[in-house]
Amino acid sequence: SPTAGLYAMICGSLLRVILEFALPKDGNLILPFNGDEFLDYGTPQSSGFPTFFDVEPELHWTPGEDQCPQTRLEDYTGVDSLCAPLFSLIVFLVVQFGEKHTGKSWYCFPASWHWLVEPVPKPVHAKPVDDD
Repeated sequence: SPTAGLYAMICGSLLRVILEFALPKDGNLILPFNGDEFLDYGTPQSSGFPTFFDVEPELHWTPGEDQCPQTRLEDYTGVDSLCAPLFSLIVFLVVQFGEKHTGKSWYCFPASWHWLVEPVPKPVHAKPVDDD
């Protein structure tokens, strides 16, 4: 029904806008998975060389003291774009079958907005004019 389509578009758009600003984004485009490869190692806390480098021992960094903060990467970019169409489909199906089951329209907008969901009559085709 046109009402189901209208509700699906409105609800999907609202969900998309809400999730766009509500979900955390860190700019690395990586979801927060488990494992050390998904940690943000940040900026180094020491300018020393790692212990496996062949340099003077005083130039090595000490792992216990110069540890950098390791927070989990967390970026939900794109999740809003995936959830909005699914939510729109759910809203569409609920309204469609709800209207069919109850036999009534679930349209709840003001009467001046009824042009949004009224079907347009099929155009009448005129006969072609001969150019003779």
